[in-house]
Amino acid sequence: MTSRKELRSRVRSLCDLMTFCQPLTTAGNDPWWMARIRDLSPDGFGLTCGQRFEVGTFVAVELQTSNQRFPRVVSSRVAHVRIAPDNFSWFIGCEFISKLNEDEFNSLLS
Repeated sequence: MTSRKELRSRVRSLCDLMTFCQPLTTAGNDPWWMARIRDLSPDGFGLTCGQRFEVGTFVAVELQTSNQRFPRVVSSRVAHVRIAPDNFSWFIGCEFISKLNEDEFNSLLS
């Protein structure tokens, strides 16, 4: 059995953040899908979602900290996709287009 090479530049922190996401398309009328961010780093995140997104897809994701009234929407790109352990949803690994700074990252985990 061969192991998959770890390509992340930083360790991800486990979390459980409710969010919404949608593919970024030229049509602009795609639905928002409910999802949960399961791990997070300043470079990217992993989420579970009932909707599958293909590798390379650009995805908008809402990020909400406990002290924000309104969520911030950030752009990301799907790096990998696999079936989630529940066999009913997808685990989707994404890279932020613009990395989070330390304050942004820490505010999501507090």
